[in-house]
Amino acid sequence: LGEIAGIARRTMAEVQVIPFDDEPRMPLRLDPTRWQAQLAALALPRGGGTSFAPVIRAAVALRPSILVMLTDMEGDFGPAPRLPVVWAVPDGVQGDAPFGKVISLAR
Repeated sequence: LGEIAGIARRTMAEVQVIPFDDEPRMPLRLDPTRWQAQLAALALPRGGGTSFAPVIRAAVALRPSILVMLTDMEGDFGPAPRLPVVWAVPDGVQGDAPFGKVISLAR
């Protein structure tokens, strides 16, 4: 949630959050004046079975300029969308994605 907050705070762009594991949950459009409370109340799915393809399809339907995936890179990637994808991974996670750019969230 801290990384999402940082993106919202630094970019001042519209930020849509789609929690997911095997299926995407309801998208949440962050309100620039209430994003902290919105993120604090957000229930995040836990567990295995991650599949990136369904959430990528849901995100593409929102017509974003870029897709940032906060992930441990463990899951089925599916086909590449027609927009830039950034895979933001925790410190220590290694791996390549079949498309997009992988960046470490190491401090």
